[in-house]
Amino acid sequence: MKVSVVLPVSRASPLAGHLKNVSEDCLNPVAQQGTEIVVEFLDKGFEKIYSLYNYTLQVPEILKKVKDAEDKRFDAVIIANTADPGLEAAKEIVKIPVVGMGQAAMTAASMIGRKFSIVTVQKYLIPIFEQLAQFYGVKDRLTSVRTIEVLPIDFLKDRNKAKKAMLTVSTKILEQDNADTLIVGFSGGAGLAESLQETLHVPVVDPAVASLKYAELLVGMRLTQSKRAYPKPSKIRWI
Repeated sequence: MKVSVVLPVSRASPLAGHLKNVSEDCLNPVAQQGTEIVVEFLDKGFEKIYSLYNYTLQVPEILKKVKDAEDKRFDAVIIANTADPGLEAAKEIVKIPVVGMGQAAMTAASMIGRKFSIVTVQKYLIPIFEQLAQFYGVKDRLTSVRTIEVLPIDFLKDRNKAKKAMLTVSTKILEQDNADTLIVGFSGGAGLAESLQETLHVPVVDPAVASLKYAELLVGMRLTQSKRAYPKPSKIRWI
């Protein structure tokens, strides 16, 4: 099985190397035997996504990488951003399974708890996560989305600092927001869930791991998105 992991930042981004290392270190140890993971970056795009504007303009480049994965005979593709940019459109343009980290994480959290909270690093993501939870049918399970005042690049460079910041906010969530399950809501936090879970004694979902496992599940079950739900777009002239 071959899985393309599309990280939606430019390959020229100063974050690219750090994100690639974090993603591979997180995913390779948990991949089932025979799964090959290939991390991909956008050919063009912003060096980082810090706003709704950045988030929206990245989508066409993400869709190109999704289509490219199918053309290269990958078995599945993961959009490696917890805000799931372009996910619904991506499901229309290919036949192979397309998995979004946000949807995978929220689905997993809803299976193992009654109320979950998301810890992320950018305030612009708060309404996106709230809208996604409603769209995915789990809005009544989402108790809060809280942010950490640390830049993503700092998380990638200093993992101990990342864990301490996550621990501080996560503790407040458990004390104040009535959550029983947590989601690490940013791609730079990949690999932190297990250690946080051991400290906090509640389930902590890593969206990177959740998305890989759902991708492997769908491929193993020979399932993909329904073309009744996600029909192939009609050919319409761009004028």
